[in-house]
Amino acid sequence: MNNLIKRGQRRTCSSSAEREKCRMKFKQYIIIIISVLLAFSTTADAQSRRSKTKSKKKAKEEEVVVDPRIEQMTQTTQSIVFFDSIVVDRNDFMRYYRLGEDAGRLMNYSRLMPTSRLQGMAAHLNGLADRAVYALGDTAQSDLYYSDMLGTRWSEPRKMLGITDTADIMKPNYPYIMADGITMYFAAKGKESIGGYDIFMTRIDIESGECLQPENIGMPFNSTANDYMYVVDEYNNLGWFASDRGQDSAHVCIYMFVPPQSRGTYDPSKYSAEKIADFARISSISNTWATAAERAKRKEAVERLATIVNNNTNDDDNVTKVYFIIDDKTIYRSLNDFRTPTGAQEYQELCRLKADADDIAAALEIIRQQYERTEPNKRQALATEIITTERTLEATRNDIRQREKALRNNEIINR
Repeated sequence: MNNLIKRGQRRTCSSSAEREKCRMKFKQYIIIIISVLLAFSTTADAQSRRSKTKSKKKAKEEEVVVDPRIEQMTQTTQSIVFFDSIVVDRNDFMRYYRLGEDAGRLMNYSRLMPTSRLQGMAAHLNGLADRAVYALGDTAQSDLYYSDMLGTRWSEPRKMLGITDTADIMKPNYPYIMADGITMYFAAKGKESIGGYDIFMTRIDIESGECLQPENIGMPFNSTANDYMYVVDEYNNLGWFASDRGQDSAHVCIYMFVPPQSRGTYDPSKYSAEKIADFARISSISNTWATAAERAKRKEAVERLATIVNNNTNDDDNVTKVYFIIDDKTIYRSLNDFRTPTGAQEYQELCRLKADADDIAAALEIIRQQYERTEPNKRQALATEIITTERTLEATRNDIRQREKALRNNEIINR
């Protein structure tokens, strides 16, 4: 068979002309094969280069540039107990700050100065109602000013020097002056801001009236979002600030916290870097009261705030005065929040009983003082009255605790 094939091949190209024709065809086949191989190699190289280019581009896109200030702030996050938070309408958020009388009042400039033709923003009236600090201007540009009450009229606005005089601070707004009249917090944008608005602190030089170099108060109060309206009610040891982190354009979250006596940070030997970063972002306020001591701080802060809400009879902001804790995740702030048919009525009765208990406690203190000032041989009647009043107070407080527990349990069952 092989011999036949060989003979057949030789017969196919037996003549010189045929052999030359065969060689030419063979060369053409070789050229075609080489061309195909070169084209495949070129295509493969091009695809490889494109793949490498895409990989480099993707790696470059995925590379996150970390602001060294953010990293530093995260490492030095202040240890804070957040006892509550609430999401509210951005355009009307200040009315949800439940301040004691000594802390003053927050409001819009137009409400503070209703006859003024100036364009203003946030304002703070101090506890004595004799000084107001506010922002004048618009969202494009603003400055901080203050006025003093002279008799029955406000003085002309005076600019607070030392704020926008530096290029590092721009568009200041949301000012709050502490009870000492020297320490001021405000929000601003600029080179020292890690987000939009950041919260800054400054002190006012009494002699010159000029503000000292403002300082960014760091995390967890500041973030890459807008953070502002930092307030501390020193008398009641309660703090607030607002942030739009994690919120849509129509809402803002108000965080409530316990102001620490001194600045403390999280110990890196006890907390991982990831855990400290969670504290910095305020991933969950419950993370800040994990220990028994922190839970005690939270409980006391909630009680102080409830006292302010229930006793403040001077509010004119139409916010229903309700602050009733259901569980660690639920707090009622309106009578409409109650689910049981008689829940709202029972809560109002509780408030009346608490007011009665406060009155009894005040009367008891007066009797005790009278007892101390009375001659020993004339104290018997007062002693009997003290014992009777103490028993009445204890019975009232027990009644309050039982009613409060029953109301809470009924609401939990009906949720």
